[in-house]
Amino acid sequence: MMKKTVVLILLSVLLMSAVSCRNQSSASSAADSTLSQNTTVQPSAESSAPADRAEQPSVNSQPKQESLHPSSQSAESSQTPESSAPASQPAESSQTSESSAPASQPAESNLASASSVSSSQSVESTSSNELQTTSEVSSMQQSFSETSTSTENSVSDIFLNIHTKVSSVSVSWNLIKNADGYIVECSSSADFPQEYTSERQTTENSLTFEQLQQNTTYFLRIRTYRTKNGERIYSGWSETYTAPLKTIEVIDGATYVDGVLIANKTYALPSYFGYGLTDETYQAYNAMVAAAAADGITLWMESGFRSYDTQSFTYQSFVWDRGVALADLCSARPGHSEHQTGLALDFNTTSDAFAYTPEAAWIEAHCAEFGFIIRYPQGKEEITGYKYEPWHVRYLGMEKAAEISASGLTLEEYYGITSIYQD
Repeated sequence: MMKKTVVLILLSVLLMSAVSCRNQSSASSAADSTLSQNTTVQPSAESSAPADRAEQPSVNSQPKQESLHPSSQSAESSQTPESSAPASQPAESSQTSESSAPASQPAESNLASASSVSSSQSVESTSSNELQTTSEVSSMQQSFSETSTSTENSVSDIFLNIHTKVSSVSVSWNLIKNADGYIVECSSSADFPQEYTSERQTTENSLTFEQLQQNTTYFLRIRTYRTKNGERIYSGWSETYTAPLKTIEVIDGATYVDGVLIANKTYALPSYFGYGLTDETYQAYNAMVAAAAADGITLWMESGFRSYDTQSFTYQSFVWDRGVALADLCSARPGHSEHQTGLALDFNTTSDAFAYTPEAAWIEAHCAEFGFIIRYPQGKEEITGYKYEPWHVRYLGMEKAAEISASGLTLEEYYGITSIYQD
């Protein structure tokens, strides 16, 4: 009996000892879990103090578990290896009520961080949009400013070419790249008062002011414009150009346009005018004949000066032969013939077949070199009032002859005059 009692006592002691050890192990495990959670979220110098943590696995032994807690990485970077060991038990620490409270802090921190980042991004986005909008406005303003400046400054690049006649002014200019159109003013006063100013606008680079007062000096200026958002942006005015009209005056019954004697169907000569070829005309004729001979071309004067009376007989002969209408196309009425000026002559023959000869071709190619023009060119019959006469030349002097020949204009076109009989 005594032995049984001793055995029972021993078993009881062993059983109690086993239970006590088990409880101590559970308490130690719970304490370790709490310390692990506190150390992960709120690291401090105290977390690295216990020496019994040195036997725990290192951080590098649990790479996958670390990746589940990116919010703790910044804290771990400042911890010692011993203090980072408890972070390898996240599953156990999440089971205790004590660990759940600290666990909410990283979540709240993440939310705050995300909110801060979102807010920062929003501010940066708004700032970026504001900067972009400001940049766009600035760019538009700069573009508009550059456009205005370009248009305003472009007028200084315009160069006017002016050709005046007895009652009109023709003007042309170089095109300006940024211009949508041009405004040209023509005035009889340099101050351009409204009552004496004619204004024209065009998108082309030339225009003509007509029906102007004869023997008057006119003034011209030009400016450009651009159309922006339905509104016109004007440049300043160019410099003022002077455009004196070709003068027309009558001296001793003869009409002179810009100093050039005119005899055609509109402008007649008095019956007493003329005495023969002028010296300049005759000298130019001789020089021309000599030059033609050097080129193997033979020229001679078929008809030179004709007096008023001689022309009267010549014209009447055509009327008797062809009638008035046809006579007026190939012969001038008395007082209207260029032969009476002493500045005109006919070469070789007055036959229409002369137009197809080498002599006619040579005359057309070289007459301006000696101060002559073909007075009645082909295709200008309605302007000159006469049919094509390749043999009839008119002396103007070398400078004026070269200018008119190069222009391709007749004397009437060049000076802006007509050639029409009044009756």
